[in-house]
Amino acid sequence: MLDGFFFCIATNYNSVDDEVDHKIYVKIMCPACLGGKRSGIFGNCPYCNRDRTTYVEASIKTIKENLCKRLTDEEKKDLIDFLKRDNEKK
Repeated sequence: MLDGFFFCIATNYNSVDDEVDHKIYVKIMCPACLGGKRSGIFGNCPYCNRDRTTYVEASIKTIKENLCKRLTDEEKKDLIDFLKRDNEKK
């Protein structure tokens, strides 16, 4: 995991079903070349960029852990209140 955690939100539109699918991606060290530590065929790794990082779909565990680390207590309280209000609407 990178110190500078980064979320990327992508919206995929399925024209067949008219459904919109939102995904959250996280930037991590490339798992194929181990961030450039593997040599040989991974000298020019096809799975990552020149910084030896790539994007993978973020798990809910990753999202929760990073929000807990980075949000202040006030921001956490606001997020909890927002999620409770949103849940009550459904």
